[in-house]
Amino acid sequence: MKEFVEKRHRLGLSQRELGKRLGIPVRTIEDWERGARTPSKWVKSLLMEKLDQMIREESKMTCTFEVDGTSYEFEVWENGQGAEVLVAFYEANGEIFSIWTADADTLPTSPAEAEDFILNLDWAAEDMSSLRREGFRPL
Repeated sequence: MKEFVEKRHRLGLSQRELGKRLGIPVRTIEDWERGARTPSKWVKSLLMEKLDQMIREESKMTCTFEVDGTSYEFEVWENGQGAEVLVAFYEANGEIFSIWTADADTLPTSPAEAEDFILNLDWAAEDMSSLRREGFRPL
């Protein structure tokens, strides 16, 4: 359960805090981490999946910058196979629109970089469902 402990530490949670969030008695977590007990394979698999999800949620990659008077919210999406794309959401005429590009897989770090991204990258304006069909999800 070394990986379990590493992920708990990465989340910055005590055994008690993790137990509360997962609905698992703290004694059970203590026993797993000490090696006194071992969860079944399927329970361990579910635990690792849940911890990975919690880590992704904690480190969700987003930022917002204004370019030419329009506010863009940027997110990095991945497909679980190592491919990442940059997605930008913006509002126009009361509607939310989204665009995405495979030309960048990191967030802009400044207003100038955001402007460069918006003006110079090859953006796709198609429906986001195409990305979801290919397995892409927000990090």
